[in-house]
Amino acid sequence: MTYTLYLGTLIVLISILSILFKNQMQLKKTFFPAFLILLIISFLCYMSIFFGITNLLVELIASIWIYTVFALIIVHSSITMGNKKTLIFYVLALLFGAIPELIGVKYGWIFGHYYYNPALTPFILGLVPVTTVLSWAVVIYISYHLANIILKFGSRKPNFKSDNIIYVLTVIFGLSLISGYVAVNLDMLIDPVVVATQGWFWIGGGPYYGVPIGNFAGWFLIACLATLVFRFIESWMDRNKDLKSIETPVLDLSVLGVYVMFFLIYGYSALLLSHPEYLLIGTTTMGPFIIITALIIFIKYTGKVINHG
Repeated sequence: MTYTLYLGTLIVLISILSILFKNQMQLKKTFFPAFLILLIISFLCYMSIFFGITNLLVELIASIWIYTVFALIIVHSSITMGNKKTLIFYVLALLFGAIPELIGVKYGWIFGHYYYNPALTPFILGLVPVTTVLSWAVVIYISYHLANIILKFGSRKPNFKSDNIIYVLTVIFGLSLISGYVAVNLDMLIDPVVVATQGWFWIGGGPYYGVPIGNFAGWFLIACLATLVFRFIESWMDRNKDLKSIETPVLDLSVLGVYVMFFLIYGYSALLLSHPEYLLIGTTTMGPFIIITALIIFIKYTGKVINHG
């Protein structure tokens, strides 16, 4: 665990330093591909353990998977939004990830009464694992970016300075609602799997495979509110002179790919636990978002335009 923390922290620090000293095009050509390759290697090591292909090196590389994801999306955010928005986004995402979790574990509010397996060190204030907070930042960013792709927003987002206020509010709230569903649909698969593997424990259980329904309301609200707050800030910041968003198929597919990795990791874990029903639920909840987003990306970058008339 100590080596995992040190190596993971180093990877995240390198990603932060890279966005401070490199511009968008440099990041896109050098650091982003490097972090993407590292993420894929870490994911393959993670999956290989499921198939019994393992040694100390494989286990170490697999253990830093969430750190490699976090590092990748930091660089991704810098490329697509610029450093100022990236800083604001991750301050919000980490706060929205940490504070509700701390309150939840301490008082049983928001999600319900639960606590984490003590083996998941290190902890924040002895209550919430650091990796849980990083995971929240990842989930919130994925939900934000996939919502943009689904509604075909990227370079041109609504802003209060040039658009009708009703239009801006409608789009912002609609995108945030989609983000909430992207997140909660992921947790429909994650939570029963992690409960079965004793990653965290629900005091009193709940009707959904031992998980209380309030947990899913909490997931929805956190992702929805975090992206909503950021979109309000973003809508005031966006001006023509702002740094233009960079979009490529690889950038869009990388975020969708992380969502798919979550599905594969927890879906296969469900099969190993002899609970194919978890995978079935994950397929029906996450599947539509994966297929729709992949189709939109394909249409967007093949340059096909459908003319009506």
